[in-house]
Amino acid sequence: IDPELHHARSLGNKIISGKVGAEGQFTARDVYNHDWSGLTSAEGVKLAAGPLIRAGWLREDFQQSGSGGGRPSLRYLVNPKLRQIPLP
Repeated sequence: IDPELHHARSLGNKIISGKVGAEGQFTARDVYNHDWSGLTSAEGVKLAAGPLIRAGWLREDFQQSGSGGGRPSLRYLVNPKLRQIPLP
C-alpha cells in the first residue's frame, strides 16, 4: 500500500475512534504530539490528510494572524457526517 494512503488510513481511524478531532477540528500538533507511527511531524500529518481532504473527510482552515500578531495557523475541520459512521 502507498505510504500516503497507509498514513491516511491511520489518521482516519484515529478520527473515527475520536482519538483526534472529536471536537470537530484538530491541528497537526494535536496529532504528532501523540507520536503515532507515520504521524510524527507536521509534514507527515499533512501528507496523511491529503487523501482525507480529497475524500471529503477533512477541510483545511487557514487562520490568519490577528491584529495582535502571531503566526498564521492551519487546522483541519472534520466532516460532521463522519460522526454517523458506526464503530466496528
